[in-house]
Amino acid sequence: INIGRYKNADPKWLIPLLCRRGGITKREIGKIQILARETRVEIAPGVSERFAEAVRRPDPKDPNIHIERLELPE
Repeated sequence: INIGRYKNADPKWLIPLLCRRGGITKREIGKIQILARETRVEIAPGVSERFAEAVRRPDPKDPNIHIERLELPE
């Protein structure tokens, strides 16, 4: 997510945003890591593909917040 500490990212509003944008529940969200300029969020493997597809669509409520998949080496 392109929002981090410098933009006052907070799980209190990030979780509802992720649920709404990605069509998931709070239980499907894992670790949230808020960095200086971005936030990284773990999404349950069973819903991650669907979530990634859903968040690609623009959101009229939050047009400046971009969510994209981050592939980390294992």
